[in-house]
Amino acid sequence: MAFPLAIVAGAVAIAGTLYSAYSSSQASAKAASESRQAAKEAKDLAQYEATLFRARGTKLISQQRALYGKAGVQMWGSPLEVMADTAAELEADALAIEKGGTTKARQLLGQAKVQQSTASSLLTAGLVKAGGQTVSLLAQEYPQWFGG
Repeated sequence: MAFPLAIVAGAVAIAGTLYSAYSSSQASAKAASESRQAAKEAKDLAQYEATLFRARGTKLISQQRALYGKAGVQMWGSPLEVMADTAAELEADALAIEKGGTTKARQLLGQAKVQQSTASSLLTAGLVKAGGQTVSLLAQEYPQWFGG
């Protein structure tokens, strides 16, 4: 009677190992997917914020132009240089916003790669462990198969 119980117990242990490996692998794969989605959202948000920043900059330059005109200042020389400098600074800031989003996205994509690799490793480790459990069970129950 012990013989069939040992087989059943071994099979349950092997099934548990496989289920655990699969579940862990799926969890890591899901985390990787979420990290990829967060990367896309970070980049999209940075582009949106840069677009808003540029729009505010355009409005600021228009206000400068209007104020210079209202004051009777001609649009050449120093006023034009101030407006050009303002535009250049605004664009540099907008590009910095986009770069920040790209950097964050790159970090999240790196995290996703690690999580995906972990998912694969967990599944492989579980399969190897289950294989070892199977061989061990067979060696105990059928020693003649293994030269015993």
